[in-house]
Amino acid sequence: MRQILFSDYYHDFYDEEVEDVREKKMRYKAFFLTLCILGFFLLPGLLYLSQKIQYARSNYRINALAETKKSLENENRMLQTRRDQLAAPERIESIARSSLGMILTDRSPIFMDE
Repeated sequence: MRQILFSDYYHDFYDEEVEDVREKKMRYKAFFLTLCILGFFLLPGLLYLSQKIQYARSNYRINALAETKKSLENENRMLQTRRDQLAAPERIESIARSSLGMILTDRSPIFMDE
C-alpha cells in the first residue's frame, strides 16, 4: 500500500484548481466571442432600424407640414378674395352714398381765398 504524501494530495488539488481556472477562462472566452459575434450582426441591424425609423418620422413631419401649407394657401386665397371684394370701388361708392349720404360733385376744382 502506498502512502499518500501531502505533496501528492497538493498536486491533485492544484491540478483540479488549474483545470477549473482553465474552464472558467474558456467559458469567458466563449461568452466574449458570442457577444462579439452578436454585436457584429446586431449593431448594423440596429443602426439600419434607427435610420428607417428616423426616415419614417421625417416623412410624417413632411406630410403634416405639406397639409398645413395647403390649408394656409387656401385661407390666404380666401382672404385675398375677400379683400378684393371689400376694396371694390363700386362697393365703396354705394356705401358712401347710402350710409354716409355723400354725393358726387361736378369735379370742378375748389379755390379758396386766403
